[in-house]
Amino acid sequence: MSAFDEKHKILKSILYNEVFVVCPMDYEEGEIHVFESLEGLLQYMKCVPVDSSGEIRVLNGFLTPASVLPSTAGKQNVYILSFNKDNDMESMSLCIEAPVDIEKIVEEVKDIVNDSYGVTFEPDIETIFILYGYPMSIVLAPDDDDMDEEALEECEKISTEVKEIFVRNVIHKMED
Repeated sequence: MSAFDEKHKILKSILYNEVFVVCPMDYEEGEIHVFESLEGLLQYMKCVPVDSSGEIRVLNGFLTPASVLPSTAGKQNVYILSFNKDNDMESMSLCIEAPVDIEKIVEEVKDIVNDSYGVTFEPDIETIFILYGYPMSIVLAPDDDDMDEEALEECEKISTEVKEIFVRNVIHKMED
């Protein structure tokens, strides 16, 4: 079983469920990661270099196959996720901002399949999924695992010593 077949099997198993997606910006090729939980997303985001956060977006919503479309997308954005069977690093995403006409989704999916975007792979309807959802903010935050209690204790001892020396110096100057 190829890497894509395994990924495709996983994607099919989480269809119609809430997911979190990390993907490249519109029309950019790159790797697409899909997570079933916020915890999985957060664990992955800890490994993403800070300087690449402007090149990706994080999405939250419900994943569906592109082969079946609803009667309306309502007030939600639509994200078309096109996976490369041969190379995960060359997948593509595209956002259609709300309000979305279903015909627009059909046109975009057809354009992707017909290679109108000039991607370096050959997508087909089986490798294209649609996420109905919204973008999430990417914020810089320290990693809780980086907290070093031992180092902090040592730093506190140093700080206490400096404070004691400072107080002694102030008292000494007052006595002079």
